[in-house]
Parts: sequence; structure tokens; C-alpha cells
Amino acid sequence: MSAISFDQVVEQPAPPLSALRQDIEIVSTGIERDGSPGWTLLDPISHRFIKINWRSFEMLSVWPESNASINAKALCNHPKLVEIDVSVDEIEALQRFLQINNLINMPATGGADYYYQQKMSTKQKWWQWLVHNYLFLKIPLFYPHNFLKKLYPAVNWMFSRYAAVGILCLAVVGLYFTAMQWDAFKSTFLYFFTPQGALGYILALVAIKLLHELGHAITLTHYGGRVPSIGVAFIVMFPVLYTDTSDAWRLSSHRQRIHIGAAGMLTELTIAVIGTFFWAILDDGILRSIAFFAATTGWISSLAVNLNPFMRFDGYYLLADTLQVENLQQRSFTHGKAELRYQLFGLPKEGLLTSLLPLHWRLVFYAWCTWVYRFFLFLGIAFLVYTFFFKVLGVVVFIIEIVWFILLPIAKELEVWWSMRDQIKVSSRAKKTGLLAAMIVLAGFLPLSSSVYLQGLVSVDGVRKVFSPAPARLIAKRLEEGALVKSGDVLLNLDSPELTASLAIKTAEREVIVAKLKASQFDDDKRSDVATLRSEKNQLDVDIQGIQKLLAQLEISVDRDAIVRDIHPDLTVGRWVSENQLLFTHLPAAEHTRYRVRAYVREQHINRLALDQHATFYPEAVEMSPVKLTLVGIAKAGAQVVDVKALASTYGGEIPTKPNEKEGLQAELAVHELIFEPTDSTQKLPLQVLRGAVTIEADRRSFFAMTFRRAASIVRRELGI
Repeated sequence: MSAISFDQVVEQPAPPLSALRQDIEIVSTGIERDGSPGWTLLDPISHRFIKINWRSFEMLSVWPESNASINAKALCNHPKLVEIDVSVDEIEALQRFLQINNLINMPATGGADYYYQQKMSTKQKWWQWLVHNYLFLKIPLFYPHNFLKKLYPAVNWMFSRYAAVGILCLAVVGLYFTAMQWDAFKSTFLYFFTPQGALGYILALVAIKLLHELGHAITLTHYGGRVPSIGVAFIVMFPVLYTDTSDAWRLSSHRQRIHIGAAGMLTELTIAVIGTFFWAILDDGILRSIAFFAATTGWISSLAVNLNPFMRFDGYYLLADTLQVENLQQRSFTHGKAELRYQLFGLPKEGLLTSLLPLHWRLVFYAWCTWVYRFFLFLGIAFLVYTFFFKVLGVVVFIIEIVWFILLPIAKELEVWWSMRDQIKVSSRAKKTGLLAAMIVLAGFLPLSSSVYLQGLVSVDGVRKVFSPAPARLIAKRLEEGALVKSGDVLLNLDSPELTASLAIKTAEREVIVAKLKASQFDDDKRSDVATLRSEKNQLDVDIQGIQKLLAQLEISVDRDAIVRDIHPDLTVGRWVSENQLLFTHLPAAEHTRYRVRAYVREQHINRLALDQHATFYPEAVEMSPVKLTLVGIAKAGAQVVDVKALASTYGGEIPTKPNEKEGLQAELAVHELIFEPTDSTQKLPLQVLRGAVTIEADRRSFFAMTFRRAASIVRRELGI
């Protein structure tokens, strides 16, 4: 057995503290929420601002200025630190913090190895870098400090009260006159909702965003800050401009930081106000169009986009400065996770800063809203890249989006829950949560849903529409709405003086040509014209027959017993009708009428349906009673085109469609056509096109089963199986 010397068990002296780098600045940032002074460390090499509390500042105020042999225990005995009861652990923790952030002078021995290990620990593989940066990538383009210093004297008047009052007056006047011309303003918006208008909006957006970033930069310059860079950021490969205003952390005034954060939006709103004012007072022309683009783009971009607090836009930084919470998302997520664990499992709320406890529920609410927003945002981005990329790359990026940005954060939180399983097992709140979760899962597996809800349209077989064959005047009318007419009844008489005159002219021309043909039999000089004359006569015969046919059609009758519907409201004796104008509609007589309800069902429900299943039709007209139906037809092949326009989303229906020049209304989802008939054949439906809801009593399916089938059908459709 080896011996242990006394020197080995004697406590070794603590390592000395490393001095703070000489280029590090300590900047006062005013008073914090708890009343304590705030301080920030500025690293000029990496241009980082690191917030520290007042106790850390007190320790740094007596920190050794060189790598002397002063350790944490010796520094702890400094009178200034004894007064505020600083412990050795606090000093050592601060030393580690400074070392991790490379804010101290590393010792000559071992320093290079430490920096190398730190570099290798943060080095990412190419695919990791791509996953992190394709969603958001920043590229600085130029360094505007000198330019801003030259520009500032020319625009500093914009920070005066007179400028603010002037803009406010323009806003009141412009909005008042625009409200007086609101219909014209709306119609102008629709007029520019075209490819040419889109180009105008793109140009206006680029110009306004340039001024937006310039607004941030000039305001920071106004308060004595320095703008290190202006560049372009790519959000899901979509370029947007950005301005680095991190130098605002030098400022001790929260109000000034809020002003810098709001400067971009205020610039856009100013442009919108000026554009609105000039649109209201200018005459139509290119200048008024430019003013309209500036107004609409400024209002929408400022209010709808920049105020969003859930992404790192201006709204986020304004909220952070207003609450006086640095790293708002990170700290709110800490509160949100702690509150979630407490509500679900009764776990203690750990890791919360005492100074932020008064804001706890605001931070929790913000965190939970951000999670919901991000879930749908990343899900939407995933579907977006899948749709617009070619299929192989789209699938890869879709999987990365879902796994990296949605499933991985959830998995990390589940890992934390697993590490706390011993505490969760003994928690009564956890037992209630488990019981509730089990009930929800069980409900998802129970076959509770038995009905399929569709939108249907009543149709009547044999509906015929009658159109005017030519421009004509109505001289006789023998029909009324809903009247029963007999086969062969003449319902309308139309007169076309133009056709009558044309027939007389053509007939006279034919008689002249016939006379010439007879004369040519006795005149040898005219026999050479016989072929031409006969051709002209034949053409006139065709024209006359066509005119006579049209004149015969001016006497409008029906060829069956029918019911008259949808008579044109302007169809009165003496009025003129245009060619192909709809005059009226007629349907089969009641004893021959066959009613049907047509509908489309999505593919995930088709296996739940069978012929002779019962359904109920609920007309949109609330005064009508429901109608019992029977399913008599199921199209096994999916419908590529929706030929019932009233059921298509393009015309206000529920089936998602998009116009297709060749095929008509193309279905964007896999749907199958269904045909229903009234169960009671004696029950009569209105003789009109009528839309309503159809409820089918189908096989019972659980929520999870329907979700699985729907997902499987989407996969099969996308893979072409």
C-alpha cells in the first residue's frame, strides 16, 4: 500500500484571479426595475454588450488590474466587498463567467489550449450551420458611421417638437380628407391589386424599408451612439434589411432606447401620413399613385409587421425596453417553463430572477403565446418550403423544420420532466394531470364521431335555360313565374326589325340574280357570268335560310309540360333584349321532377360511406325544414375538377379550388362526388338552386383513427402511390 505524505493532504492555495482585459468598458445603464443601478460590459472586439448586476459591478470595481497573486479569498476580504457580504463562491462564479465570455487576460501557460478547446467546442458541422442559418442569416453590407455623421446635421430638425406637431397635423388633415373619399381609396387599392400594382408595392416597400433602417441609424446617432453596420438578413431565404443598434445599450435612459427601437416604425408612419395627405389633395396621376403606394405600404408594414412582438422585429425590442427586461424571450421562456411544470406537476419554480417576479404572469403569458405562434409559424414555413421547392429538397427541408424547430424543443422539455420523475411521482398535482391526460387520450381512441358534415346543392334534372336568339323587341308575353305550361305553348313573341330588313334585302338581291340568270340564257356575252351568279345565288339561299331560322326562333315555345322559373325582371312588352340574354328557365312538371342533392366529400371520409346510408339536408334558407336523404351515388375516383360552382371556394363554397384555364375549377384536395335523393319520393324541394349542409350518419371513427387515415392519404397522394 502506497503512503500519502502530509503535503498531499494540506489544502492547496486557490488559483489567482485573472485581470479584466484593458479594452473592456463598464458602462452605466441607469436604474433597474428593483431600484438598483444597472451596468453593462462592452467588448469592443466582438461588439457585445453584457448586462451585469450591481454586485458584480462592485466586485469588478476592486478586481485586480493585472494577473497578480490575488485569489478569490483574498479579494473577498476587501473592505468594500465585506460591507456588502460578498462570498468566495460569488467571486469564483464571476471569474468563470468572465472566462467563458473571454473578458479576462488568460495566463501565458495554458491560455492557448483553453482558447483552442473553446473554439472546437463551438465549431459546427456544415449541416448544423445550414440548419441554424438557412432560417435566419445576417450579412453586413457597409459601415455607415461616417455617412451618418455627415447626414445628421441636415436632418436633426426632425427630432424637434415642431416636426412632431407638423406630422400630427398632416395626419389629422390627411385622414379626414381620405375618410371623405373612402370609396375612392378602396377602389384604388383594388385597382392596384394587379401584377403592375404588385411591382409598384415592391418598389415602395424597398424604399420604405431603406428609410426605416435609416430612421434607426439616425436616431441612434442623435443620442450619441455608433452604428457598426447596416446589412441584409435572410429570413427563410427572403431578404430583409437590418441595422445593428446594439450600441444603444451604452445609453442610461430607457426612454432613449425605446425611441431608437421605435424610430423605424415612426419613420414608416411618417411616410404613410405624408402619402395619405398628398393622396387626398392631389389629382389623379403618377404623383397620386406614388402617394398611394407610400401610404398603404407604410400603414400596413408598420402596424401589421413591425409591431409583431413574437419575432425579433421592432415590436419585440419595444416590448423588452418597455418592460425593462433584457433577453426577453429567454427569460420569459424560463418563467413559462417553470409555470408549466408547476401547473402540470406541482414542481417548484426554479431559476427565476427575484427582480422579475412582479412581471411573472406577464412573462408567462408572453412565453406561452410565443410558443403557440412559433408552432404555427414553423409549421407554415415547413409547408411553404415543401410547396415551393422541388419535391426531394422540399421533403428534406420539411422534415428539418418539423424535427429541429418543433419536435426537438418538445423533446428537450420532456427530457427535463424525465430527470424530475422522482419528484413528479409523489406530486398530487401530477396525478391529476396524468388522469386528465389519460382521459383525453382515451377520448381520442373512442369511436365517438359518427357524422360526416358536407356542403350540398339541390339540383333538378332537366333544368333548361332559354336565351334570346338575336337582338329583338318583345311584342307578346304569355308566361308568369311558377306557371305550369303545356308542350307546344308559345310563351314569347320577339320581333327583330334588323332581321326582317336583312331578309328583305337578301330576298331582293336573290330576285335580281335570278333575273340575270334567266337573261343569260338569251345573251351569249353574259353566259360567262353564269357560274359566278349561281355561286352568289347559292350563298344568298344559305343566308336567307339562316335568317328565316332565326326569325322562327323569335317565337319561343316549350316542347314539354314544364314549370316556368327565373323570368328576367326586365322582360316586359316593348323592351329590347340582347343576343344570348337569359329570358327564363323551365323545369319538368312536378309529376316528372327528379330532385337530387350533390356534394363532395374529402378522401379521408370516403371509406366510411356506403350506398343507401341516410343523411339530412339543412337548407341555408332558415324558413325551410330539413329534408331526409338517401345516398344513391358515390364516385370512387377522385374528382380533379369541381363542376358544381356553388360548392367551390372560388364562388363561396367549402371545397378548396383554384381556377384552371383548361380544366375549370381544379380541386386542391382529393374529393369524391356524392349524389343524394329524397328518402320520401313524394316530398318536393324548391324548384331552384339551393345550397345547404348535409349530415351523413356514417360509421363511427375515433379522432386518432381519422387523423391517421388523413395523414396516410396525404402521404400516398404526395408520393403518388
